[in-house]
Amino acid sequence: MTFTETEPQVKLEELKRIEGKYDIELPPAYIEHMLNYNGGSCTPDVFSFIEDGQPSESRVHYFLAVNSGDDYDLESCINDLNGDDRVERNLIPIATDPFGNFILLSCRTVDFGALYFWDHENEFNENYIPVYLADNLKDFLTNLY
Repeated sequence: MTFTETEPQVKLEELKRIEGKYDIELPPAYIEHMLNYNGGSCTPDVFSFIEDGQPSESRVHYFLAVNSGDDYDLESCINDLNGDDRVERNLIPIATDPFGNFILLSCRTVDFGALYFWDHENEFNENYIPVYLADNLKDFLTNLY
């Protein structure tokens, strides 16, 4: 796994500040990932999932970063999705695909650390539930191709 186009290194204190601001607990694997790679593109980058009973795939376009100052800023994306109640508060965006969809990380107790795919074209469907991708970040990254 190779990461490129990462942002300057983030400190643990900054991640703890984000946890406090959004009243969430970040999974340890995600914290470790952010301390090693603050955002960026990865290779390999393709992931697959099942949506509406059909196999599908997409790519990780960019992992969100702390203090990136652009469209891939972690806090800006949390504010956009969670602040407008577009997704459940304890599901936070951590990456995008090339089409404006997000990979979400669960900070909920029931599935802490699990990852989901959120398709923005389905967000106004009141029955839409983000699609499960992996139990944790390590499994997700390992399964990229």
